[in-house]
Formats: sequence, structure tokens, C-alpha cells
Amino acid sequence: MIVIFRTKTPVEQFESLFWTDASGTKHFPSETDFNTMIKDLVVSKLNVTLSQHQLERLARLRTHRVETEPRRRQLEMENLWPLLQENEYLMSILYEDRDIFPQLIGTCGTFYAVEYVRPIETPTTILALSDSKPEWAKRLKLAVMILDLLEELDTNFPEPIHLCDVKINHFGLPLGGQKLKFLDLDAVFPKTIISRITSDSKRCERHEDCDYFDCRSFCSKNKRCESPIANNNLQVIVSRTIKVDLTNSPRGGISLNVVG
Repeated sequence: MIVIFRTKTPVEQFESLFWTDASGTKHFPSETDFNTMIKDLVVSKLNVTLSQHQLERLARLRTHRVETEPRRRQLEMENLWPLLQENEYLMSILYEDRDIFPQLIGTCGTFYAVEYVRPIETPTTILALSDSKPEWAKRLKLAVMILDLLEELDTNFPEPIHLCDVKINHFGLPLGGQKLKFLDLDAVFPKTIISRITSDSKRCERHEDCDYFDCRSFCSKNKRCESPIANNNLQVIVSRTIKVDLTNSPRGGISLNVVG
């Protein structure tokens, strides 16, 4: 089973791949220029300097075939460029070896498919059941899996990766898998990039005006968003998905509830 996405970034929001002359002919970049455009884009979006292998992976739609016929290659570039604007597409490829995001399966034009990862059930199902020992154990296991994922995001990347849009159903397990994955990559950024977003100097009246979804920042005394991200993934998770109840657990202990 797979999940199919279409590119969401409007064309007018990113740099044009080609220019069109007076006769309507499209002029595409050379391979060298296209590679430079990709490298600059990834630095801008993710603060990542690409290895040669990563560059080759991003510069082609298919890893098993190098398109050499000029018109077909131009069409490939034209389909690739919108895909490369998508955070989800980039991160699925760049970090496919980490096994914490859905794996990219393939592309067709500006559509791309990723593996199906079953989202964690919402509070109206598994998380709303009685606080029995089995359910307590299930919730505890889920909480530990989330914490393991957060540790990997904090320590196994060039810089910490921040989750800025957290809901319990943004976490999931592949069919037959035992390792939790994070599913919605549209608002997942390295610390440098999210801090750039929260400190963009826009006008603000209160701290919340400088937030990016669940990633918090501060409004300065001169009413500008000038501060880097102020919270970490653990703080986001605790505030958004984990509730601790000191009264209702088995034998009077702590009750752990993972909520949406």
C-alpha cells in the first residue's frame, strides 16, 4: 500500500527553472547549472550541503536510469523542479537511510508516492479506552517510542530536527514495523531553518505572533520577531500529545495518556 501526494507549492513562489524567449522557446539550464540550483535550494531550505551521491539522487527522477536524450531530460528537469520545492520530498530522499520518515516509492510527473505508514489511532479509539493494565502498558510503550524518535531527531542529524506541527496521528508504524515514524514533513525543519523562520523581523504584538505552528518564539521589546526557536521537540510533545494524570492509573499510580 502506498500514499500519493501532488506538489503543493505554487509555481509563482519558487524560482523558474527556465526562461522563454520571444518565439516561445524554453531555455533550460545546463547540467552544471541545474546541479548548482539544486545545491543552493537544499542549503536554503534545509541547511544541508549535499554529497555527490545525494546530488545525483535528487537530480534524477529514476535512480536506475540516466536520461540523456535532450528533450526527455528537459521534461525530467521540468517535473523534478516542483518536487524539489517540497519539504516532504526532499527529506524523504535525503534521510531515507534513517528510517524515521516514510520511504519514497516513486514519482510520476509532479506526483510522488511514499510507503503507507499506519497513523497512531486518535483519542476516540485506542486512547479513550479504560485505564486497565494492558492499556497502560500500550500507552507507555507508545510514549517510549515517541521519546526514542525525539532522541534520534536531536542527536543523529547534523543539527537538531524540529517538529513544528505535532498531532498524535502524525506518528505511525509501517505495516509489520516496530519503529515509529513521523508522517507529516511539511513543517519539519533543521534548527537553523526554523530559527530563521521565527526571527524574520516581522511585526508582532505578542509572542504568539512569532510562533510557527507548535514551534515557539518571542516578540521583542521593539515589536519584532527577532528570536530563534525557543522550545524543543520534547516540550512540544508534552504540551501537544502527552497528559499525565496522577489519580486514575492502576493501583493508584501515575496515569499516562497520549492525546491528539
